[in-house]
Amino acid sequence: MSKNKSVKMANITSKHVGKDYSLGSVDCFTLIIDTLKEMDIAIPDIIYGDLTMDNYSDRFIKDPVGTKKIMVEWLKTFTIKLDKKDILPGDILVLEDKTVKIMFAGIYTGNSRVMSVSVENGVSIYKLEHFNILEVYRCQQQ
Repeated sequence: MSKNKSVKMANITSKHVGKDYSLGSVDCFTLIIDTLKEMDIAIPDIIYGDLTMDNYSDRFIKDPVGTKKIMVEWLKTFTIKLDKKDILPGDILVLEDKTVKIMFAGIYTGNSRVMSVSVENGVSIYKLEHFNILEVYRCQQQ
């Protein structure tokens, strides 16, 4: 990531940190969508298959695991999958909490930290040491 993109990522991060969780508007996948758009990265409007932003919240409530899997498949349509050792700020991480084994996504901000959202803390910066990195994706435009 260029220095300009790193500065832009830092500005975007500071804009989002502290927001309260709200399914469909401030959750881990909508945070990724908003952040990528703010970084001027083109992403598909239609989420994936029959999952769209209009029905995302309802689908998530009914089937959170299935909806998360669809969102990861959607990520694959405009990103490239990377090895964990090649992680850079701005990369999208699919994570698993080491304690409660919940899968979620976030954006790597550098210095072994990730920006994501939890119901309890809203948008926060978390230390990667608390999570297993399941997959790493980078936008092809990055």
